[in-house]
Amino acid sequence: MLRMRPALALALIVAAAAGCGSSNDEIAESDTPPSETTAPAPEQPPATASTAPASTAPAPTTTPEPASTTASPSTTTITDAAATDDTSSGLDEYCALWVDIQAATANSTLDSAEAWQQRIAWTEEIARLAPDEYQEQAQVYLTLVLAREQLVSEYGYVAVQELPADVRTAFISDHSADQQISNELIEFSTSTCFPAADE
Repeated sequence: MLRMRPALALALIVAAAAGCGSSNDEIAESDTPPSETTAPAPEQPPATASTAPASTAPAPTTTPEPASTTASPSTTTITDAAATDDTSSGLDEYCALWVDIQAATANSTLDSAEAWQQRIAWTEEIARLAPDEYQEQAQVYLTLVLAREQLVSEYGYVAVQELPADVRTAFISDHSADQQISNELIEFSTSTCFPAADE
C-alpha cells in the first residue's frame, strides 16, 4: 500500500488552495409403549328395526397450522456473511481508486482544463464508490470540486495559488461549510485506505 504524504489527502479536496443457532433441542422419543394385544370384544346381537341408526354427524376436522415464516439461524448467518463480503469488496474498490489518484497526482498540477476534467472524473468515481454512510459527504465533495473548477476556468485555469488573493479568500469563506463536510470524507479515506499515514 502506498504511503500518503500528509498534505496529499487534503490537497485532493483543497486543490492547493492553501486555505480546499441452530437449537440444541432434540425431538424426544415417545415414552408410550406399543399397543398391547387385547381380548376381542364380546359378540353383539344383530340390530333390529328398532335399533337406532348410527350417527351420521361429520367427523371433526382440524385446521392445519400455518407454516413458520421465521428464517432458520443457518440462513440468517449465510445472508449476513454475504453482506459482509459485499461491503468489504466495495471498500477495496474504493481504496484502490484513492491509491490510483495518489499515484497519478504525485507530480501533477491543476493548471489546465484537461487536468480539471480528470479531477472531476475521479471525484465522480469517489462519490459513486463511497460507503453509504459517507454518501452525503461525497456528494458535497463533488459539488465543491465543480465549484472550484468553475472559479479557475474564469481565470484561464491558472493554478489555485495564482488566483487573486481576494478571490481565493472569498471562495474559501463562501465554501467553508462544504469544506468541513468534505474533510470528513478525506479523513475517513486517509485512515481507511492509507492507515500508515496515521502512524
